[in-house]
Amino acid sequence: MFKHDRKDGKYVSSVNDLNKFVPFLAPGRIESQLYWNITLDVRKMQEYIKNKKAEGLSVNFNSAVIAAIVRMVAMRPHINRFIVGKKVYQRRTVDIGHIGMIEFSDTSLRVVDTATFEPSADIGEVSTEIKEQVRIMKSGEITGSNRQISHYADKPWWYVRTAIGAMKLLHRLDMAPRSKTDKDPFRSTVFVSNLGSIGCIPPFHHLLEWGTNSVFICIGKIYDKVVPDTDGKITVAPTVDLTLTVDDRITDGRYFATCIQTLRDIFDDPGCLDRRYTPEEL
Repeated sequence: MFKHDRKDGKYVSSVNDLNKFVPFLAPGRIESQLYWNITLDVRKMQEYIKNKKAEGLSVNFNSAVIAAIVRMVAMRPHINRFIVGKKVYQRRTVDIGHIGMIEFSDTSLRVVDTATFEPSADIGEVSTEIKEQVRIMKSGEITGSNRQISHYADKPWWYVRTAIGAMKLLHRLDMAPRSKTDKDPFRSTVFVSNLGSIGCIPPFHHLLEWGTNSVFICIGKIYDKVVPDTDGKITVAPTVDLTLTVDDRITDGRYFATCIQTLRDIFDDPGCLDRRYTPEEL
């Protein structure tokens, strides 16, 4: 292992001088937040989901969007970076953090989890993993980060503050135990929140200084929008808004723009998700 590498990422030495310097000007993730709003035509994606279900694959809009995000990250890997100690690191896997509710009520327990994928993952792999994690969430089983949250929830404030401070130090030194970090959604490539499932428009979610999460995506509800068709006529299309909050230090604005275009391209041709990804293929 190279001396700068961490357990959770490989040190990136090839960043340009500006990207090396910016973390000293903006050492925190909060002050480095950049916001993007994307409006996507989902007609082809909805038809794709319908066809997949007819083939017997258990896929819904949420898992299809996550599969598209995984593919976008695989194709544009610089978005899978994070910063610790003013240095840039590249993750080796695509980790998707997500949050769910056991039931839709004001008092329902909210649970979080992280799904880990190889960059080559196809729609079947993503859908199967997400379906299993949703099942565990709805069962009320306490796993991963939720077990740690439950452990600390009733402890005195000084105990929690000391424990969190110790974990921050261990994380910075790359000495945090994997049992405490592997399922933490705030250490994921992308934290996804599907607000469309409760009929809500997507907010711009903040990042946290805790962990290494550099991208937060909120998915809104599907709604009808008047759009020009390919032949110049006006039509009504089902549409969804996605909001992205990103750590601006991990790459440049042009690269973020290409990530968004890649996501658009996947929604325009969702059949690409049937194939496992290799750089030679796409």
